[in-house]
Amino acid sequence: MAEPWDRSISSGLEREIALALNQIEGVRRLHKETQLDLIRLECYIGTEILRREPQIPVYEDPRLPERDMLRARLLKIGQERRRSAFTEEEKLRDLHNRLLELMNKRSVVEA
Repeated sequence: MAEPWDRSISSGLEREIALALNQIEGVRRLHKETQLDLIRLECYIGTEILRREPQIPVYEDPRLPERDMLRARLLKIGQERRRSAFTEEEKLRDLHNRLLELMNKRSVVEA
C-alpha cells in the first residue's frame, strides 16, 4: 500500500528544493560534458593543424588552406565554449535564485 502524499506546505517546499538542487546538478553535469567534448574537438583539430605545418625546406604547401580552415574552426569552438559558459552561468543563477526563494519560504513556514 502506498504512503499518503504529505500535502503540508513544508513538505511541498522540501520537494521543490530537492527539484531545484537536482536541476542545478543537471545543468552542471551537462555543462561539464559539453566543455569536455569541445576540448576534445580542439585537441583533435590542433593535431590536424600540426600535421599540416610546412616542412623544411618550405615550398608552396597545398595543406596551408586546410590549416587555415582548421584554425578558423578552433576559433569558432572557442566562441562556442565561451557561449556555453555564459549560458551555464545564467541557468545556474536562475536556479540558485529559485532555491533561495524556496528556502526563505520554508523558513517562514517553519517559523
